[in-house]
Amino acid sequence: MKDKFIITLLLLLFATSYATNRIEWEPVPNAYSYRIVIQNSAGEVVLEQETQNSYLEVILLPGIYRYQITVLNRFLKPAAQTEWIRLEVIIGKPPIIIFSEADLYYVGEDEIEFLLSIYDFESGGKVFIQNERNSAEADIISSEGNDYLCRFNTKGFKSGIYDIYVENPSGKSDILTGGLEFVRKSLPIILKINPKRVYEQEIIPLFSIKGNGFEKGAKVEITGKNGTVLVSNINIVSKKELNFWADFKEAKSGYYKIRIINPSGRDCSKILFRVLSLEKKELDPERNISSSVNLVFRWPFFYGIFPMDSIDQPSIITSAGFIFETDFGGKIPLLSQLGYAFSVEYNGHGVIKLGEGEEMPDQSHYLFIGNEFFYNTKFISMFNFHFRFGGGVFLQWDRYVSGEENTFIMDTGGFLSVSAGVVINPHKNVVLRPLIVLRPFFSSNGAYFQSSFVLDIGYRF
Repeated sequence: MKDKFIITLLLLLFATSYATNRIEWEPVPNAYSYRIVIQNSAGEVVLEQETQNSYLEVILLPGIYRYQITVLNRFLKPAAQTEWIRLEVIIGKPPIIIFSEADLYYVGEDEIEFLLSIYDFESGGKVFIQNERNSAEADIISSEGNDYLCRFNTKGFKSGIYDIYVENPSGKSDILTGGLEFVRKSLPIILKINPKRVYEQEIIPLFSIKGNGFEKGAKVEITGKNGTVLVSNINIVSKKELNFWADFKEAKSGYYKIRIINPSGRDCSKILFRVLSLEKKELDPERNISSSVNLVFRWPFFYGIFPMDSIDQPSIITSAGFIFETDFGGKIPLLSQLGYAFSVEYNGHGVIKLGEGEEMPDQSHYLFIGNEFFYNTKFISMFNFHFRFGGGVFLQWDRYVSGEENTFIMDTGGFLSVSAGVVINPHKNVVLRPLIVLRPFFSSNGAYFQSSFVLDIGYRF
């Protein structure tokens, strides 16, 4: 006769708890019933029971026992009997997941495998990956100590976060919430980088790229005809942003290409920025120089009084003056590209019409003093093209001469300024800026609007 014992110990962790187990054996032909006797380690009978089934549920304290099964015929006489069989009842322990190699996988992979380290994982235990939509049980390929190599059939799995669940035969379990993730293969897209230009021999500790489709573990390459840039410490902030450390010590001046390679194999590349020579760095008015004194020539080409019911003919005589300008950006990082300008301008020929139908004076003079805060925005290309937005207050004295009559007017108020143009460096520390400037003025004497072409020649220090 063949006997079987299935170790399914549903035990609590207290020493006084009882274990519910099942003893099973092969049915014996023509047997009427079976008698089971269980003794403890002292030889005392703790259970003697007769059953017509080929199994028996027993409740025992943890410890060492032995049992014997007797086959009874229809007259309840012994027909066969087993030897005494040793039985050990132990307390079942919960498994504990201590390490998982699982991380990121891609939708469409039919099979994955990874290593799990589990304390107190019992023989016959099970491992699952699961979420509310998908579940798969592992084939445990190999094991060594607490390490188990698990393989899963993941055909048809959807993208999402999955838990790793382990369970011992005793029913005790552990779960690693969010233990792995399935994602769709993404195409990285580069939309914006910072900085947009660098110089030879520079190290950029925080080179930033914004876009979309950046996967965990993505790689970054920066290459050009004149060298390769060393990239390290890549940090995937999100699917839309990453940053890294870049070393341009070996890179020569020229155009460079950035390439992002996702672990899924998809990639993108763009020629996005220039590495400039050290000579250009010395001439760069924005990196090492914070202030300037500028000589300004202004040619108005449109002038109007609000409401636009009268428009004067533009003067062919320019106004001239100077501007002291300082850029806060080099000193206060949070105020990058913000600056202040103090300007003084003089015009020896007026263009202001005092009223509808009135004649222009023989001569007019004005002295303009302005205080302006401005913000630069830059579009880096082969040319240094700038937009500038500003606003401030002004004080103006006007003198009108008609024959022997002199009229003086003082005006104060505020103004806004929008300018566009290019920045040219013909020589070290010299900046040439041809600009188109639009300025609306608001004062106690009314509101008016001026459009002009400005040539700004500055010395930066």
